[in-house]
Amino acid sequence: MLVTSVEIETFRNITKKQTMLVDPEVTCLIGKNESGKTTVLKALHRLNPANNADDFHVTTDYPRRNLARDRRTKDLDTVAP
Repeated sequence: MLVTSVEIETFRNITKKQTMLVDPEVTCLIGKNESGKTTVLKALHRLNPANNADDFHVTTDYPRRNLARDRRTKDLDTVAP
């Protein structure tokens, strides 16, 4: 599988839709601390798990800053990243 772009929305610390183009020559992910590297890798793992698929837990995987507000206005049991 060749990944050419990644689009993530409403997952962990990503609240708005983010698109990242991937160069075919790239073999690593570099960034400052707390910049979202692990979030990107966890999102990719959910699409194609190497071993065991992870479950989506609203309390840990939904953007924390919007959790309380969105729980009042949306049914978060049906949310999927």
